[in-house]
Amino acid sequence: MKRIGEFLVEKKVLSPLQVEQILEYGKRENVRFGEAGVKLGLLDEEALVRVFGKNYRVDFFHLDSRYFPKQTSGYLKLETILRFGVIPLGSGNERGFFKRGKILNLGLLDPGRMDAIETAVSEARAHEEITNHREFLVLADQFLDILQTVYGVNASDLAKRDPGQLDPTLAMFLEERV
Repeated sequence: MKRIGEFLVEKKVLSPLQVEQILEYGKRENVRFGEAGVKLGLLDEEALVRVFGKNYRVDFFHLDSRYFPKQTSGYLKLETILRFGVIPLGSGNERGFFKRGKILNLGLLDPGRMDAIETAVSEARAHEEITNHREFLVLADQFLDILQTVYGVNASDLAKRDPGQLDPTLAMFLEERV
């Protein structure tokens, strides 16, 4: 599974040496990868928008199928996951001085899709009383790994589907792999 630095090297935004510099700086200064890259002058807004789209400021979530929360895997219908490019990353208690309730974390291929967020939250409410939600950007290759490992759907199964049944980012990613 690719990490963000590997992804940016693959997209020719950074060199492997620059990724190492960013990782060292981030560790030393206790800042995230993107923030470290910007502070070092190795990443800029134009490059991030080009690679991640206009929603690059949404928190990035590194998916690993070994740690995927199986208890939330049934929150969304498979058709919803595929059509909207959204996956439930888990839920937890939200506490605050005036807040109490359940928060749902959603991983999205395109966090700007309000229809995906609304549909996912609505479906998840059938399983839990969701009072709030957070969105995270997930990479298509990691999304595909979760589909295969957790939901039993692989890339060849998806390639047989009408692209109109798939999230546009997922469809484009599958098309590039062929």
